[in-house]
Amino acid sequence: MIVLDSPRHVSYRQTRRRFSGPLVGLSLGLVALLASTAPAAARGEKDIQLELATGLLFDSDIDVAGVGLRASYHLDHRFWVEGRLAWYEFTSSLQLWFFDVSLKFFFDDFGKTRWYVIGGPGTTFEDLGDFGDSDLLFHFGIGAEIDLTRNLYLRPEYLARWSERGFDNVASDASLGIGWRF
Repeated sequence: MIVLDSPRHVSYRQTRRRFSGPLVGLSLGLVALLASTAPAAARGEKDIQLELATGLLFDSDIDVAGVGLRASYHLDHRFWVEGRLAWYEFTSSLQLWFFDVSLKFFFDDFGKTRWYVIGGPGTTFEDLGDFGDSDLLFHFGIGAEIDLTRNLYLRPEYLARWSERGFDNVASDASLGIGWRF
């Protein structure tokens, strides 16, 4: 795993774990939940959201810009399930990929702004050129969707991420996305 203290002091485990079993199980459970959920379109609400986001991954010593894609599915007026893929480049030979599965809970609407909390598991993949490694992560955060039109919105968000091994290596992720509701 990459220790997020400095790009000059990158360390990683020698174990080459490629698959995170708990993440696979949760992902399959979420797919089953989505398949069994009645569509929100029957209630006149949008079902799917797609977003392009840019963000900053940081801790006490580093900050690295990245880009990402997010896709959300509407379960009901308060709950959404989301998948996210994000990429950060520390150097040309060190890249970090995140894949997250999240559950979003929306509070009441405040005009054109909807506040939410978000959390779930994820995995990170470190691409070190000829070597790669993955790790199971968890994240929790807060954000808002700010309507620009009926379908177009801005989404600022803040996440805290930590490893399955504990809170010793917490990194933060602040992002701004622009999205479209289908």
